[in-house]
Amino acid sequence: MSDTELDIAIIGGGIVGASCAYYLSRRGVSCTIIDGEEIGSKASGLAYGGLNSVSGHEIPGLMWELSQYSSDLHASLASTIREDSNIDCKYRTRDTLNVAFSAKELRELRTRVRWIESDTTLESTVLRPSEIFEIEPRVSGLIVGGTLLRGTMEVDSHSLTVAMAQASGCDHIRTNVVTMQLAGNRGILHLDNETELVVRKVVCANGTWISPILKSAGIRLDIPPLKGEILRLETKGPPLLQSIGWKGNYCTTKTDGLTWAGTTESQSLYDESTTIQGELSILSNLKAVLPNLVVDKIARQTACLRPTTADGLPVIGQMEGSPNLFVATGGGRKGILYGPGMGKIIADILTGNKPEVDITPFNTSRLGSTN
Repeated sequence: MSDTELDIAIIGGGIVGASCAYYLSRRGVSCTIIDGEEIGSKASGLAYGGLNSVSGHEIPGLMWELSQYSSDLHASLASTIREDSNIDCKYRTRDTLNVAFSAKELRELRTRVRWIESDTTLESTVLRPSEIFEIEPRVSGLIVGGTLLRGTMEVDSHSLTVAMAQASGCDHIRTNVVTMQLAGNRGILHLDNETELVVRKVVCANGTWISPILKSAGIRLDIPPLKGEILRLETKGPPLLQSIGWKGNYCTTKTDGLTWAGTTESQSLYDESTTIQGELSILSNLKAVLPNLVVDKIARQTACLRPTTADGLPVIGQMEGSPNLFVATGGGRKGILYGPGMGKIIADILTGNKPEVDITPFNTSRLGSTN
């Protein structure tokens, strides 16, 4: 067994870990990512990549400041990350068309439009069915109305994750952390290749896989996985020019020329396999909203595990009682949007800078405990 000493180790090569490495490098601080897979090969690499900052749990509410902050970081990355990494992350503006099938759904959309128009810089309008059909004639004739949100962005989530890690210049140790010990001002990481790493500061940013590693160090933090599946479809006819959303579902034509449609939600522990039930559910929902969209074939079906928390808020910051351990996880369905913000907050803390966002609602003590 050989020992290696590191200053900062980031466990997890997803969007949060890569973002943390990237923003550390902007401050001249080096780090090492530890992940048994390629960078961005799990949930971050398979995500839809929509960056709608004005929808989601606790928006408006406790998530609004982080959502705005991360959205601004994405806007900055859109103009710099290609130069930093030589990777095209396919940032683009993508309007969102939300449709309603009932008076109640339409009232909820109208309420959100009023908030968007009064409290944000984005533009959103309520549309009659006839106006929606002019935008996208393949939408179901059963809709009662909808809204159009302008100015939101989307990104290729895999490319962005890889680009941020590459631009950081960090090392990547391709192995898994099996257990962790915390001793005084250091951490000892036991790896699956039977080596140990002695680390001054540890950042756990490995999504839902964070729980068993923390448990090995006597810390309980429940981050249950929320499984979601996405279909990438070859379709006939013109591409969808907007992202279309309805009741938590979405579809659009991405830059790869395929129509991406999703998603499902299920509790399935650590099962990342695709299912026929997921396929049929997505196709059924898609047919209900776009009955005249002709699907040629399924080009690819993917499944990933999103990290969640009991209250729907992420966990960001130093682990209480462990001065050398930092945690950033729990972005749920919006992990790609929140990822740069979460990573930069941890990078700021590690370099002695005050985070630019109030992270009090995301403190580790509300969910975690040390045994």
